Amino acid sequence: MKEMFDSDCPEKGFSPSGAGLYKVMLELLERREKLEPLAKEFAQLDSALKRYFRGVPDFRIGGYQIKGFYCESPALKIPEKIKNKYIKKERTWIVNINKIKK
Repeated sequence: MKEMFDSDCPEKGFSPSGAGLYKVMLELLERREKLEPLAKEFAQLDSALKRYFRGVPDFRIGGYQIKGFYCESPALKIPEKIKNKYIKKERTWIVNINKIKK
């Protein structure tokens, strides 16, 4: 599957067309469908564990080491009146992929 990403990607110089493109896209969509439940489960577990360990600087359990720390990020606080004056709407493209039920 990795080879498909590396060689069949238009940015890498190879752009399949016709039947080849159909085959590549169908394989990617089918693989995506198989991985989706695992990705969802991973995201839920990852989120739960990170919430549990919030505020814990260093912890070891089994073969795992968990390290946490605070970091500062820039935050811009602007009053709503001023912020609304400068907000610009941009047109973006949304892609939804759903399997058709037979």
